[in-house]
Amino acid sequence: MYARSFAGTVYGIDGMLVAVETDIANGLPQFDLVGLGGSAVKEARDRVRAALRNGGFDYPMQRITVNLAPADLRKEGSGFDLAIAIGILQASKQIPPRPEAVLVLGELALDGALRPVSGVLPILLEARKQGFTHVILPEENAAEARLVDICVLPAPNLAAAIGYWTRGLEPPAAESRRDPQKRSVQAQMNHSDFAHVCGQTFVKRGLEVAAAGFHNVLRMWYKILVV
Repeated sequence: MYARSFAGTVYGIDGMLVAVETDIANGLPQFDLVGLGGSAVKEARDRVRAALRNGGFDYPMQRITVNLAPADLRKEGSGFDLAIAIGILQASKQIPPRPEAVLVLGELALDGALRPVSGVLPILLEARKQGFTHVILPEENAAEARLVDICVLPAPNLAAAIGYWTRGLEPPAAESRRDPQKRSVQAQMNHSDFAHVCGQTFVKRGLEVAAAGFHNVLRMWYKILVV
């Protein structure tokens, strides 16, 4: 049985969406995780297995293959755990697939709790650009996620995340009441400001001096050729 879910990672400084493809077939119990994942990604096999069992779900004793696409780009971090778990539950027919594309992010503890991940903001900016409207992620990442115009579904554990998935993608009441504040923050983020740039102190200072004196600025790109 085949299933697909969507997660994301940071590639350089930009967000990159990753399709988590899961296939469960008859055979000796085995969990293969492919798609050029780093060490933290490969360790997801053990975290997901324990989280499913301790979260009250059945772990299929079959041959499980998970592919992280695109397979030619390196992927780092533990934020794929929740997407892998949801893919396994879909492929084993424990939960139904959803017609809409839902982004899921989060690291799983062995008891099924969801732990925060890094890089949420650039991932969600890319997801919004590609038409995603909902994201399920750990509660600790909810404040950062609300900076993006996307429906945020914060979950403390795997069971709560599956509840969103199966019962409908409806945000909690407290999330709906945050909308005016979220729109205010988004309005501020729509205006470019040097305060949004981390580092680059000398570059920003030079541009400020040039702007104050109405001077032109010549930007030059240097390429180092190693022979």
